[in-house]
Amino acid sequence: MTDTAPKLDLFLIKFLQVNYLSALSGGVQFGFLVIVLPFLSKVLISRCHLSAHIKDQFIAIGSLVALTTGSVLVGLGPQIWMVIIGNGF
Repeated sequence: MTDTAPKLDLFLIKFLQVNYLSALSGGVQFGFLVIVLPFLSKVLISRCHLSAHIKDQFIAIGSLVALTTGSVLVGLGPQIWMVIIGNGF
């Protein structure tokens, strides 16, 4: 019975870390959708004088780069901070 107790405690700690990571991921995604993307859209149109089509293309390419970078960090991240940064992208 004592052999399984440390394993269960370790599993519970990992599970709790994943729950915090999931909540953090949702908050970061919400922040980007509500704050960063509209601000970036406005800046690209007003200060860079880009058309709506070109602005959308820049945002789409930036999103693809962020998605690829985040996926690589999550896949290769042995430490929790790499996974958190990867989920942020």
